[in-house]
Amino acid sequence: LTAEQRRLMAFAAPLLVYNDEAVDAVESEVLPETYRAQLQSWWNITDRESTLEIVRWLLLEGHHADADAALALMRGDQPEAGDSEEKAEDVQAIAEFMVENGYCTAEMLPRTVIAWDLVRIANLGRWALHAGYLSEEEMWQVMQVAADAAREHFSSWEEYGRSFAMGRGVWHGDEEDCQTAWEIVTALLEEEQSLWRQIPWNA
Repeated sequence: LTAEQRRLMAFAAPLLVYNDEAVDAVESEVLPETYRAQLQSWWNITDRESTLEIVRWLLLEGHHADADAALALMRGDQPEAGDSEEKAEDVQAIAEFMVENGYCTAEMLPRTVIAWDLVRIANLGRWALHAGYLSEEEMWQVMQVAADAAREHFSSWEEYGRSFAMGRGVWHGDEEDCQTAWEIVTALLEEEQSLWRQIPWNA
């Protein structure tokens, strides 16, 4: 991989680690049929068109819109979009869990959980390549979309990782999901050979 390609892969890293996949290789030992079956059952994706539709949805709304509206209310701000009641309890519970367990202070809580959707966009691109729905060039373009949005919203791998962990917890309303995600994020932030250690956020 080129330096730029490794940088883009870094935005997919939390789920690559979670799924026991190589963080610095596009290749996969998983069969194309498996990717196609998963893409269809999880996202109703069956071709290039539906892949790009889901990428757009994750970017603009995804699972972050309702959670972000609830976060805004919690801070005393007015939500811009999303249904703040939909995820209010889950957001409150996961926020408390993160602060109680020292993942961050109340002041450092993410303002958005969009990283959960962005990590999935980056992974979706790779999956769609292996399923035969996107060319390799299109896969990198999809990953670039995730990377650009991440840098708009966050200023470090740590902020990106914290938003991912919170988003994953809120997604199911499950503290264990948040904890597992945070353990992966911590490893990515601390291990010497991790892409997050090797690639500066603003590279």
